[in-house]
Amino acid sequence: MFSTLAAVAEPGDEIIIIDPTYFGYWNLISYFKLRPVTVVASPEKSFQPDVEAVKEIVKKGRTKAMIIVNPDNPTGRVLRWDVAKALAEIAVDNDLWIIYDEPYKTLVYEGEHIFMYKLAPENVISLNSFSKDPGIPGWRLGYVYGPEWIIRKISLISEAITYNPPSVAQYLALEYLRNRDIRRRHIEYVRRVFIERRDVMMEELRKIDHVKYVKPSGSMFIMIDLEEVLRPLGLKGGWFAEKLLNEMNVATVPGEFFGRSTENFIRLSFSTETPERIREGVRRIRELIEKILSKRT
Repeated sequence: MFSTLAAVAEPGDEIIIIDPTYFGYWNLISYFKLRPVTVVASPEKSFQPDVEAVKEIVKKGRTKAMIIVNPDNPTGRVLRWDVAKALAEIAVDNDLWIIYDEPYKTLVYEGEHIFMYKLAPENVISLNSFSKDPGIPGWRLGYVYGPEWIIRKISLISEAITYNPPSVAQYLALEYLRNRDIRRRHIEYVRRVFIERRDVMMEELRKIDHVKYVKPSGSMFIMIDLEEVLRPLGLKGGWFAEKLLNEMNVATVPGEFFGRSTENFIRLSFSTETPERIREGVRRIRELIEKILSKRT
């Protein structure tokens, strides 16, 4: 993402960013002195980007790119076909880039992953990572594809930053990609395990009063809405996440890290814990919420 933004944008350019979205983008946009223009993706619309809102804020010649994560971090939303098609048309009509971050593309549980480059091949830069598939985040290996001329520029910048990824990581990824049967079985296994963990987490969340969530169709996260619990007290998700960590030993991420629209949310992850530990973690969340609510009455 760093190399891509460096290649396509100049200070002062506008970048459309979905609210909520992965928190790492905000710092990069600030570093390159770009102007973020946000479009809220509301839980009422299953966190799908608002196409009409995107149309309204695009300024031809000033808007340089829009950043889309699919499947999404933090919401687990999988982009609908009609939304993806509409966003691609906006990009083509206004000569802007779609920077399409798709590290979770094999972690889709309902629906299917849309390869955006097929809809707008001259306007899409796709970012991918081996951190999620096959699950080697510490090896820091990924790849990017798009129009050849812009990939050359991105490559030059990447070479100046990292020179090249570790050779051992490259050999590992090469062997993984060459053996299609191993990759297929691994992906099927991970999907099966993650669906079980997700469903256990949702089952436990349904036992908590005054908490809302949208079923994630992909990735490894659930955003839970604590507005009914926190707003009457004038508190936000960051306060709850800190209290949850200090008093209940449960680690989550405050929703405000991902955007202003989710200040009363926290993000949960079902990527590494067993179903039993997920049940216990959500039970502790419920216990803290009940404690907070009891003090209000």
